[in-house]
Amino acid sequence: MGEVVISERYVLGLDVGTSSTKSVVVERSSLQIRGTGQTSYSKRGECSDDGYAELDARSIIFECLTSLQDLKLEELPIYSVAVCGQMHGVVLWSKG
Repeated sequence: MGEVVISERYVLGLDVGTSSTKSVVVERSSLQIRGTGQTSYSKRGECSDDGYAELDARSIIFECLTSLQDLKLEELPIYSVAVCGQMHGVVLWSKG
């Protein structure tokens, strides 16, 4: 077998925050920004007795996908994906 040549040249970044999700596609070699996307969470959730608001995990995933819509990722060879965020705590999943 011959050497595997990686021709991909773009990096996808996704910032999952507490009120919005932002995305960016960067050209790997030049660090030029190819496109960006952003969306705010439409469903915030109820505040608990201790003052914390809960975000619905499905809503977070939906908004992540929404922030990627305008980037035309199907046209770009994505080399890697970087995810970061400011989520204080953990995402709780319920049986429902």
